[in-house]
Amino acid sequence: MGEVRLVNKSSLGSALRELRESSGREAKVVARGAAMSRSKLSKIELLRVGHRSGDGP
Repeated sequence: MGEVRLVNKSSLGSALRELRESSGREAKVVARGAAMSRSKLSKIELLRVGHRSGDGP
C-alpha cells in the first residue's frame, strides 16, 4: 500500500495531482475510474470545484 500523508484542504488538489502523476496514470484513466469527466478531475486538482458524495463511487 502507498504512503499516507496528511494534507489540509488548500493543498488537497495538488496532493491528488502529485499522487496521480507519480503513479504514472493519465488523468482520463483516473477520471474514468472515479466515474467523473476529465474536466471535473482537473477542476478538483486545481481546487476550482469540490467533490460531492454523489459524484462517483
